[in-house]
Amino acid sequence: MNTIRCEYQRDERAIVLPAHFKRDEGQALEVYGMPFDDGQKVRVAFIREGDDRAVPVTGVLMEGSVTVAIPDDMFADTDGEGGYMGRLRAYVALVDDSSVTTIFYVSIPLYDAPENEDENDETAGG
Repeated sequence: MNTIRCEYQRDERAIVLPAHFKRDEGQALEVYGMPFDDGQKVRVAFIREGDDRAVPVTGVLMEGSVTVAIPDDMFADTDGEGGYMGRLRAYVALVDDSSVTTIFYVSIPLYDAPENEDENDETAGG
């Protein structure tokens, strides 16, 4: 599984990551460095630029880190020729019995990997 990693930054409401080449399946987002209790539920709502539907995925915080699978359809509608595909936003929220509180979002510029792109290359430009 290809994992996109993001460090939690207490005073930031938006974190922009480097460009990422999309893969057809098997992507995950890991947020680490979170100062919350183990066992805390974390919901990540994924939204593609230009799309109004959110796809929520819930994980559990362990040792300051949570990893959730990015739904494969977030990488759909590619032409296979390479190029900019827009941004993927991941809204990260803490969940308890009575509320869901969004604490920040992650913005990831996506590029369609050309057919000859090195499968080990995770980001645009290297």
